Amino acid sequence: MYIPKNLKIEEFTNALASQHLPFDFFSSDKHHPNSILLHRTHFSKKVLAHQFENFPKTTILYFPTPNALFPLNSITTYLNQCKHSQIVPIIILQGIEESLSASSFTQHPDFDSDHFHETLTKWMLQGADCLFTDSTKESVDFIQRTLEILTKAPYRPDASIHRIHGRKLKPNTEIPESQKNWALQLINIPGISESKALKILERFPKLSDLFEFYLDERNTNSDKKNLFLNISERREKRLSEKVWGVFSSLNESEPV
Repeated sequence: MYIPKNLKIEEFTNALASQHLPFDFFSSDKHHPNSILLHRTHFSKKVLAHQFENFPKTTILYFPTPNALFPLNSITTYLNQCKHSQIVPIIILQGIEESLSASSFTQHPDFDSDHFHETLTKWMLQGADCLFTDSTKESVDFIQRTLEILTKAPYRPDASIHRIHGRKLKPNTEIPESQKNWALQLINIPGISESKALKILERFPKLSDLFEFYLDERNTNSDKKNLFLNISERREKRLSEKVWGVFSSLNESEPV
């Protein structure tokens, strides 16, 4: 595993060492300064797992703080490069959810909450898996699981096994056990927080309830697209249309 010098952070490297994960540092203008490489590179002839030298090239873009994300367009550019080079990209966003509501962060000159969620959706459509974590330990645990998948078994293109959804419910969640699977589908839509998911659950306790509303011909397309317009204190037009897009598409090959 090759770590950029930009991530030479004591807490992070100590966490890797505690999990007995071998790593080395590298410096390159060809890769994003926050990219961790899990494949053969020109820096060394070594590979992580000799028995599976043909596992896909994989890079983890690790952002230990929200401010490390900027400029956002540099990530978009790197994801295009990954696609061209057939590199599998995974993005770890640590502490982002809590900071989204912090006034000090939302005043960042390059930051707008709607713009960020729109950009996040674009990254996912570019093929990146996005994981939200709350701590360095949680981030390192995910890196370890990824390495185990790549090194202990041949890679298979089964998305249900290898494309790990990033967001999970809080340990002290107010969401009832019977609604957790439905809530998980909601919070994995960029822009849907757990508090917003709760409001959706109040009106639509089951996924089938939402489908019934969307399929009801008495409801206009405008009613459906603007269903969650007032889900928060501000108007959420983009978010409401995004939920409509996710759950209304009838085309199996259409990315939503």
